[in-house]
Amino acid sequence: MSANKEKRFQRIVNALLLNASFIENLGLMHGKMGIAIYFFHLARETKNQIYEDYAGELIDEIYDEICATTPLDFENGLAGIGWGIEYLVQNGFLEADTDEVLEEFDKRLIHELTYHTPEDIGLLKGFSGYITYFHCRVKESTDKNGQSIANREALLKAIDLLAKWVTERHTAGNLEELWSEPVTFDITWNYTAILWALTGLLEAGIFGAASERIINMILTPLKTKTVFPRLQNNRLLLALVIEKLKLYKPEKFPTNTFDELIQKLLSGLDRETIFSELTPDYAFLQNGTGGIAWIYRQLFLLTNNDHFRDESLYWDSHGFGFTETDQGYAGFYIDKENENKASGLLEGLTGIGLMSLPYSNLNI
Repeated sequence: MSANKEKRFQRIVNALLLNASFIENLGLMHGKMGIAIYFFHLARETKNQIYEDYAGELIDEIYDEICATTPLDFENGLAGIGWGIEYLVQNGFLEADTDEVLEEFDKRLIHELTYHTPEDIGLLKGFSGYITYFHCRVKESTDKNGQSIANREALLKAIDLLAKWVTERHTAGNLEELWSEPVTFDITWNYTAILWALTGLLEAGIFGAASERIINMILTPLKTKTVFPRLQNNRLLLALVIEKLKLYKPEKFPTNTFDELIQKLLSGLDRETIFSELTPDYAFLQNGTGGIAWIYRQLFLLTNNDHFRDESLYWDSHGFGFTETDQGYAGFYIDKENENKASGLLEGLTGIGLMSLPYSNLNI
């Protein structure tokens, strides 16, 4: 790590240590849950007990501050917080019986899914967030306790609701609403978020047949060549999702079909164009250099292709190379309307910090 990057990295750590406890948002993407995950990873990397203790304090604060009005979505609410707790336990950062700890989370989310069907299909507010949460809560297909059965039923319901939504549009030949490519790069693009969530189910061997049927419909516009990402950044993001999907060999898609599509998506990408499509001066995950670094990191982990590793390191360093500014936090530019997200995972310092940790210690 260069001296300048080390200095700016430490500024991120200090800013989060000073401010995280005062953040009102408890959630995964913009609040205390994402920051806690970061400090647990940082503690494991540095062997610094202070960071681990601080992360534990944030988890305690989250539980103390959750109330009846806490949102339920994946972005700011219980679904994302619960996913974070499960992630920390499964990766050895916390010791807990999550069936006990998350029992009330499960009940509230099942009730919401049953009686207030989400209108959104994406990760942050909709079906994909519910699928992601209940996927992490279904740990063993042989588990027969009542809570696990209820969680499996909730997961299947979320999949069925998504299938109904997609089928209606597929039958009508109208998948534009699903495709809906954002005007600027957005790592949470609904189209790729849904494919990523369903691919995770294939990977885990959970409701694979149902997931594959939805994937087949979702990929129709690409197979029939009726759409193609306009932005190079979104082509890169979609190539990552297809690369991951290829590993699990859905029956309807020969490997060479995926290889040809990935090659087409990655063809002609160049750094200058990628940079021009990002939010200016943003190093963050959702729409900045951090998001590009994350995509290339995942591609490297999937393929072991050194080109992807080099690109990931380039984009991570590029973000730390932005001119320091007073209009933001820890020298990183943040516009006024996003100040409430400035410390978070998706559009804040936590995401930048996470992307700077070594590959070997970061499974997220």
